[in-house]
Amino acid sequence: MRSKLTKHDEKALIRFLTPRRASGALDLMEIRGFLLLACCPETIRPSEWLPLGVGEAPEYSSMEEAQAVLESLMIIYNQINGRVFRRQPRLPKECRLLPQTMANFQDGAALHRWSSGFAKASAWLQDVWQDALSEEDYAEYLAIHAVLGAPGQTAYLEAFENAPVTSSEEEHAKLCLRMIPKAMMSLAVLGRGLRESTFQEAQDSSSPHH
Repeated sequence: MRSKLTKHDEKALIRFLTPRRASGALDLMEIRGFLLLACCPETIRPSEWLPLGVGEAPEYSSMEEAQAVLESLMIIYNQINGRVFRRQPRLPKECRLLPQTMANFQDGAALHRWSSGFAKASAWLQDVWQDALSEEDYAEYLAIHAVLGAPGQTAYLEAFENAPVTSSEEEHAKLCLRMIPKAMMSLAVLGRGLRESTFQEAQDSSSPHH
């Protein structure tokens, strides 16, 4: 499998996803945020997350389109998973922050869409995280979720749309943006560390010398 998407791949994926938005498919930037589920302490199989990414029972025009879409999604997932494994998660290069702080929280902004995709995966996997984490670590997870999910939350945006933004509110939003890289790193360390620990325990228990 190829390791990178070409511009042609991206355009083809966008063409496939766009008409399926009404049936629950995410757009490409939302999918990039959604696939940060690679941090999850349990391995989530493609057969589990694909319906949430492309919608239930997607109709492909041909076997070639189906293969191309699935390959492109797996390339994205593998890229994100590789960065998480190396403890180097980051926002996609296409997700450039806008100079006006509050513009990043508005519908259509790249960060807003990435964040809404992340929030969908996080809400879907909340029980998995809660079961895997201690009470203290779960509190940390919730704090991470609050940072990474804030730009994509409709309620958060409406709070600023329904009243003039105060200087303290804008400072809070700026702080949220500054915390995103650290929050992504913390999520990767938290989830991947648990997964590696579980894997090692399984390896130890299966060892003939255990």
